[in-house]
Amino acid sequence: MKRTFRLFLAAVVAAAGLAAAEPGRADNHSQGGDVVPLSKVVKSVKRQFNCKVLDADSHDYGGAVIYRVRCLNKQGQVLDVGVDAASGQVIDVQGGGQ
Repeated sequence: MKRTFRLFLAAVVAAAGLAAAEPGRADNHSQGGDVVPLSKVVKSVKRQFNCKVLDADSHDYGGAVIYRVRCLNKQGQVLDVGVDAASGQVIDVQGGGQ
């Protein structure tokens, strides 16, 4: 589990470096720029994972904004789903026996 989390953080840091190389992208979240609305991400995660959303928030990793959506699936397992705020793509899933 720790190894997965370290790999996830390494990917986020790398993404932040790439975002900083793109003019205007690194500060999009703090300036209200081009990010997928959290409400849309929550609906997408709920539909994609067939789960009840328990909590959702955003984290800024040096300019790369990642949404974390915690949900409970039909098997009673808690999932933490990491979603890139810029693209809306799922980039990490933890929990649920994975």
